[in-house]
Amino acid sequence: MTWRHQIVIDHVDVARVGRAITASAHRRLPLLVQVSALREVTCEARQAVLGYSHPARIALLGSDDVDLVLTAFMVRAPSETRFFTDQDDAVRWLLQP
Repeated sequence: MTWRHQIVIDHVDVARVGRAITASAHRRLPLLVQVSALREVTCEARQAVLGYSHPARIALLGSDDVDLVLTAFMVRAPSETRFFTDQDDAVRWLLQP
């Protein structure tokens, strides 16, 4: 999944992703989310993320410290989640046992 550049993530975006994951036959697979160049994460989106627990790891792939700060605000979720700036590192972490 990739968020478009300069997106403001709101509860509608989070709900759409949650429905797609829930509807998937592969919902236990690890999830790589590219979050480069986010503009904002709304409080409603944060609450929606906090209420969701993914059964596998989630790697957030960003490009700079701004992405890290925005995703840190968003993902204090019960899922095992980490932020990366290198895609290879993120994939290695997702696929480790």
